[in-house]
Amino acid sequence: MLEFITTVYKQYEHLKCKKIMMGDSAGGNLVLTSCIYMSKLGFKVPSTLVCISPWVDLSSDYADVETDVLHSEILESFQSNYCTLSDTENKLVSPLLIKDNEMDCFVGKNIMLTSGGKEVLEPQIKEMADKLSKITNVVYDCDPEMPHIYQCLPEGFGKNSTSGTERMMQFIVEHVK
Repeated sequence: MLEFITTVYKQYEHLKCKKIMMGDSAGGNLVLTSCIYMSKLGFKVPSTLVCISPWVDLSSDYADVETDVLHSEILESFQSNYCTLSDTENKLVSPLLIKDNEMDCFVGKNIMLTSGGKEVLEPQIKEMADKLSKITNVVYDCDPEMPHIYQCLPEGFGKNSTSGTERMMQFIVEHVK
């Protein structure tokens, strides 16, 4: 998948416009791992990253949160279909595991990480936000009453979903002017 993303990105890298990468859940993981991967290949990574409820540590054990749409069985199934157990310790699978001295690709970037306070991935998302905030501009946006990817589900989460989406759009507009 990282090779495919790099191939697509290569077609647009030469454009003089500001670039943004955005993804939700496993897609949020791919935003972060793509930056790590492309940086190692010498690409200039996008200046703005938005990760909606990113799954940043596939090596974790997951405590079920009754209010979340994701449960440990689902996550374990997704994880086993995505990679082997030994791969989960790789920073290109679990970006939370990147060492502090390997995070140069994120320096100077504008990064927004979002989560719902009632989602099983919230602790690892918060930890990733804290880690990144040591080296770059990070906005961590957590709605304490919401589950995984609530911003993408306006029919189910109404005003909270709309407000979360508006905050993301505000962040994007601010950094892509």
